[in-house]
Amino acid sequence: NVAGLKPFPWIGTVEASNFDAGTAYITAAQWQNDDYAPYFYMTTDYGRTWRSIVGDMPAKAGWPHVIREDRRNRNLLFAGTEMGVWASWDRGAHWVSLRGELAAVPVRDMQIHPRENDLIIATHGRGMDILDDIPALQNLNPAMAADAALFDIRPAVRWTFWNRAGNLGQKVWRGANPPE
Repeated sequence: NVAGLKPFPWIGTVEASNFDAGTAYITAAQWQNDDYAPYFYMTTDYGRTWRSIVGDMPAKAGWPHVIREDRRNRNLLFAGTEMGVWASWDRGAHWVSLRGELAAVPVRDMQIHPRENDLIIATHGRGMDILDDIPALQNLNPAMAADAALFDIRPAVRWTFWNRAGNLGQKVWRGANPPE
């Protein structure tokens, strides 16, 4: 009952909303049928009806693997496709690539760490990446409406290891120079 979805899609993710009962998101892929476009859908009535939330995501984004709703901002969605990471601050009407320095690789899964509030990105072929401290992304809409905005940051920890052999982290390591 997903309007506009061809038969026999690959459903990669079903994501229940963190905020609203009856709201869920799915990813659907048709790459097996030579259709490499992204397909993202949302329901707000327990799956009776679904609407596309691909919005303005380009077809070159590749087929989708995962969609996640942010834990603190109900309108912020993160999507992983065959070509990278995407974010939408309006529940899928508009999408922005978050790829940055991340290689154009398939993003197979994403999670938002419940304590650290970091976006953990699992890729296929390049390991994992962590986008630290995402409150700036979570609060981007109100910040863009203001003339200026400051974001809170979490306290950082600097580890220094000491033992009876001394502080090994402060030593200067030098190799021997070759003879003249």
